[in-house]
Amino acid sequence: MAAPVARDRERNAPSWRLMEEEPRKVAFKVYRGLLTMQSLVFADMISTADAELGKKIEGCPVVEMYDSSEDLRHLLRALLPSRHRVCPPLSTLGTNIRSLMYFAPSTLEDLERPDFHKFSCEERRIELIFLSRLTDTPVILPIAFYFCVSLGSEVLDGWRREDGSVLHLSNEDLKRCFEGYAQVALRKGPMTSRIFDVGPSADCQRREACSAELRAHYTAMMLSPAIRLINGWTDIIRQDLRPHICKHCAKMLEERALAERRSFWKELSAIFKL
Repeated sequence: MAAPVARDRERNAPSWRLMEEEPRKVAFKVYRGLLTMQSLVFADMISTADAELGKKIEGCPVVEMYDSSEDLRHLLRALLPSRHRVCPPLSTLGTNIRSLMYFAPSTLEDLERPDFHKFSCEERRIELIFLSRLTDTPVILPIAFYFCVSLGSEVLDGWRREDGSVLHLSNEDLKRCFEGYAQVALRKGPMTSRIFDVGPSADCQRREACSAELRAHYTAMMLSPAIRLINGWTDIIRQDLRPHICKHCAKMLEERALAERRSFWKELSAIFKL
């Protein structure tokens, strides 16, 4: 016996249906024209359903999906116009495209924003890749893969979401992670050296003391297993080093680190073959 279908009250337009596969299926009936204009992913899914002439409900073609109804509801709220705008809860922040684009860093400057640190997507890095694919926002893929690199082999475990379901990367994306890890690791030594191992500032008036601090920190960074090529440099320099070196050397380090980070950011897409 087929599972019963519950009609979603919020999305009940007369033109198209999206369904999700659950013990009790939930149907979202939406205008396909509006949806395809907003998302190439949905456009491809709907065109496939058109071509296959498969299952229909009340004369409307059906696209079956396997995401939770709550996730789809928030996603459709972001994609489609509505008389009543509803702000999604923070637990579903990632499924709202506008919020996703705002809180997930798509530029290097985003990483310095105080609100990014408050609502950091780094812990949800696997989900971030999934959502960027689903919502056709590839601009955040490079940093999402970079975040995944720090997981090492734990990336194979996936990401457990709030509802208890586990999200796994595709084999293709896992391959990107492991191959990208090797490329990122190769860049760690030269990048750290260019920041710390070139002597104190020309304006330094404590050259011996500052040189010793720079060498010590360079050694510690090289011995650390952590791969930190984009995020965290500002905190390291301002909090760990600045109390022990002169202001001229601190300024020099910040400028070097920024230049290196900008250069590395430009390489991310190529590193992960995006």
